[in-house]
Amino acid sequence: MIPLSAPEQPRGWTCQGPAFPTAGRTAAPHRYISRAGTYHVEWSSPACTSRDTLRVSYDQPRRINLGADTVLCTGQSLKLSFPWPDLEFYWNDGTSGRELVADQPGIYHVRYRRTPRTACWKTDSVRVSCQLP
Repeated sequence: MIPLSAPEQPRGWTCQGPAFPTAGRTAAPHRYISRAGTYHVEWSSPACTSRDTLRVSYDQPRRINLGADTVLCTGQSLKLSFPWPDLEFYWNDGTSGRELVADQPGIYHVRYRRTPRTACWKTDSVRVSCQLP
């Protein structure tokens, strides 16, 4: 839920939008938004009345998949990469970027989100094992 708060204690305010099926005036200092949509807000104080429109949408970054756990032979490596420039990637080794070369056994983990920066993070991981000769 996203809280909608008036900039000061209002005498009353009106909200209209998909989360407010019974839109109306209230003296409560905030309302909560739980659905995407366009919200029209009006609040008043003794000095003035203000209006604003707020558009709420949910950012769902694409799901990436590092693939199935993999067994490599000694000397082999696995390139983990993604073609999407609109995603920001952070790997478990502290690097960032759209690709990483896995050349050691271990679990490789990536956190990613859409850019420009959003709060919606997704993750994936893959285990890389080494097969002894």
